[in-house]
Amino acid sequence: YYIKQINKKESLHNLFEAMKHLDKEQYFIIYSLFFKGETETSVARKLNVTQQTLNWRKKKILLFLKNILLRS
Repeated sequence: YYIKQINKKESLHNLFEAMKHLDKEQYFIIYSLFFKGETETSVARKLNVTQQTLNWRKKKILLFLKNILLRS
């Protein structure tokens, strides 16, 4: 149990460190979608882009974060 808790904390720490490499808009997208639980449609509306554009940006950001996390 304690090892799982330590691994979760370490993973979250690594994720937040990786998120420091994002610009403000990228951070807003990821934070809004995954931490605040907003829908793609509502976030897209706030950024004045289509939902499809937001989805494309989200995928690009997630790939970027994945690459950073795999390197660390």
